[in-house]
Amino acid sequence: MPIWTELRQTELANPIEVFQLKDLAAYLVEGKTTYTGWWSDPWVLINLSQAQVPCGSGYDNLWEKGKLLFLASARFEQMGGSLIDQVVRYAENGGTVLMSASVGRKCIEDQKEDWVLLKKFGFTPPEGDMIRDRPILTVPAGNTVFNTGSKPFTLRDIWSVKPPEGAETVALFENNPQRAAITWKKFGKGKVAVVWAHTVVPPLFALENGKYAFLGDVAKWAGVQPFAEVTDNRFWTNLLKTKDAKKFYGLVHVGSWQNAPSSSVEGSVRWLKLPEGSYRITELISGKDLGDWTAEKLRKEGISVKIGPKEVAIYRMIMI
Repeated sequence: MPIWTELRQTELANPIEVFQLKDLAAYLVEGKTTYTGWWSDPWVLINLSQAQVPCGSGYDNLWEKGKLLFLASARFEQMGGSLIDQVVRYAENGGTVLMSASVGRKCIEDQKEDWVLLKKFGFTPPEGDMIRDRPILTVPAGNTVFNTGSKPFTLRDIWSVKPPEGAETVALFENNPQRAAITWKKFGKGKVAVVWAHTVVPPLFALENGKYAFLGDVAKWAGVQPFAEVTDNRFWTNLLKTKDAKKFYGLVHVGSWQNAPSSSVEGSVRWLKLPEGSYRITELISGKDLGDWTAEKLRKEGISVKIGPKEVAIYRMIMI
């Protein structure tokens, strides 16, 4: 196919700086199965994609090369001791970790101690049982991680925790100052943020007034600069380029999971990191010529897009 032949000559316009962890031992112990079809957590991918944060799946030590490690997944309640130590060193050496409180709760080799990773990062474990199966509106608080444009989002399966001393709480459950939702502290040269919930609900399945893709703010806080902004976070984006950086390809996709969304999505995509200059733009699948645009117009106005579930638009942007 001509389009794919053309795209095979490209590479990512920006290096992957955000990773989700993949570890076979943790998966096998947690899942109690050798079936690996659920090795990757689909909600992790949906959460990051809706935040316009492309991620890599980190085997071995690949994830140590990134700026942000996303560990808010049910796949990692039990972890090997060496992997727990590896995550701790990653933060000590300057990485940013976003983790659910329950990640690394048990060490596979020694089941006696509880809340192993949380304690290693200096956080006091929650008391009492998890409140299961109840989505909770979560409201940004403070301006370290979030900003004035940040909006409420949705977490589920939570613990009741008061804002811990010696750390900054940057989000609250139902805007209650006595109910911490996300807390962070410095750790060595890096940072660790704890989500006091077992499940980060993707905006696609979130409460009606809690559909903000907050992981984009977390990525910026970790030093990852976005390459695109969308008016509707049901768009998933990526940006490719040729090796000589004369052609860029903006990919826009409406991801679908469990029949959601069920209709077309319409909005605009602003491309933020194109080099200054002018570009001739063509949407490759329809063959539509969009004319000449400046990098400034692409940043400020963006391209209008309307596509259905599982569809993709590919915008070739040739520098002229």
